[in-house]
Amino acid sequence: MDQEPLHLPDENRCCRHSLPIVPQELVDAIIDHLHLDIQTLAACGLVCKSWVPSSRYHLFHVWEVNLWSRDNLFSDFTSLLEHPLCSFMPSIKEIVFIRYYRSSPWASWVISRVSPWLLHLPISSLSLASLDTGLSPNPWKAFSMLHPFTTRITTLRLYRVVFYSLYDILYTISSFENLVTFEWFSNYTLSAQEHQRELTEFPKPPASLRVVDFQEWLPECSHLFLWRWFLENKISSLQSIRLGHICEEYVPYVAELLRCLGPSLENLQINLQNEIDILYFCNEIDLRHNTKLCTLNIDRLWAFRESPFGLAEHSFGLIPDFLARLPSESLKRIDFDIRDSSSDTIWENERALRDIDQALQSPKFASLQGVAFDTREPFIESFLKRLLQECNQRGILKFRSSHHGPFYKI
Repeated sequence: MDQEPLHLPDENRCCRHSLPIVPQELVDAIIDHLHLDIQTLAACGLVCKSWVPSSRYHLFHVWEVNLWSRDNLFSDFTSLLEHPLCSFMPSIKEIVFIRYYRSSPWASWVISRVSPWLLHLPISSLSLASLDTGLSPNPWKAFSMLHPFTTRITTLRLYRVVFYSLYDILYTISSFENLVTFEWFSNYTLSAQEHQRELTEFPKPPASLRVVDFQEWLPECSHLFLWRWFLENKISSLQSIRLGHICEEYVPYVAELLRCLGPSLENLQINLQNEIDILYFCNEIDLRHNTKLCTLNIDRLWAFRESPFGLAEHSFGLIPDFLARLPSESLKRIDFDIRDSSSDTIWENERALRDIDQALQSPKFASLQGVAFDTREPFIESFLKRLLQECNQRGILKFRSSHHGPFYKI
């Protein structure tokens, strides 16, 4: 054992010598197991810090509050906060509110009840999952009144939060004036009237924003309006962007925003789900103004899937020309997500893959340290090694198998 064994605590110090000694490995295993159980962790998340080895402190930085019903909703919450053994409270960095059932209370009611304790928690990250804002106007008024709390929040994650108006969405984002990271997963659909509304009617986005992650894919969803919101409010300091689904109407806004970001943009992730997405992006988007771009992730690449339109080979063939319009020298890594690939589409794209291999040998990609393919099938890995021979010989061809889900999974 690398660490000193842990003695079980006892009120009677005279009996300390008779307490059993628990191996540290067993303590770590128990804590890891508790961390995987949401309900258990919610009940014991704020335990005495002396009971936990320092190597496991990070497991208690996130605290989940499960909203089951209005009855006795915060009894455990308040008792934990007020308990003298809750010495982990100053270590909490993120709080997550999760609503499991439709009978659970609305978000505005929840926030109004919990707000007195939020002021005393030193958290910087707030996640709301599956909450319902309710039909009342200005559902986040309780948030806006917690000025010391809102100024500390630098990360906001909204996962399937039910909004009833575009104003509520924009007001929620703008309520956190020091927001740095915003993650959004929602299928809120804009009405025709909302598409036409003037942005002067809405609050401005936080000037401190640096990271924006949009994980919704429907073309009529609200994230497309948010790009226009950012552009017209001159938010030009974003460093990392994950684009949702791209439709023709909003391509000019996205293209102009990327151009305005210039050298501030360092990481870009694109969801190209179909041939139309690839055509729009490869033909309309020019990243040569983003001279500090380090990482490009082309996610969910449809070109490697079975194509209902028979355009897979043609659409993937646009990638080499797109690579020619990437910024020189700064790019360090390009990731392709082809987890949904099939053997037929792999063979159909043989020529395009060889063209990509040749395009990446240009002197402008001399600083490239990795070309990664995310795939589930071993046979695809061996096939790509043969087609991307130059990249393989340079040692920059990488493979990984991962799962990119929503930022938070229930």
